[in-house]
Amino acid sequence: MSDYMRSRFTSPDVPSSQVNSRLGRSRRGNGDRTRRTWSYREEEILVVALKDLVVTGWKADNGFRTGYLGRLEEALKKHYPNTDIKATPHINSKLTSWKRCYNSLRGILSRSGVGFNLHDDYKIDCDDDQWSQIVKVPNLQRVKGWRRSMACLI
Repeated sequence: MSDYMRSRFTSPDVPSSQVNSRLGRSRRGNGDRTRRTWSYREEEILVVALKDLVVTGWKADNGFRTGYLGRLEEALKKHYPNTDIKATPHINSKLTSWKRCYNSLRGILSRSGVGFNLHDDYKIDCDDDQWSQIVKVPNLQRVKGWRRSMACLI
């Protein structure tokens, strides 16, 4: 880390071991080094870059053209030149996660009597009996907390 960045994110009362957490990177032991937490702004840039690819003709009937992950990586590098995000595994993993959440949400909303509530806070609106039936569906086990919060998709 450069001296400038170190001076920006450290102070006498902050130990150097907490510097990485202030930069959005977490310190892990010998665990999986490819896992990373995306910031809201990084996700926002990724969505805009995906929309730009669609507008510029990179989207075909059966998916994106070859090389789209590289284009997404370039778009993120344009906004964050020192980022550690790579096309594979980071962007690919994020897109897979979004697809999984989207398909689960689509499965829930396809049921009759289920929808978003009227308060525009992205919560699923259904009665308790119907929700207990939704949670029992094997491929929808991950949605237990979605009724109160749609943080996965927002």
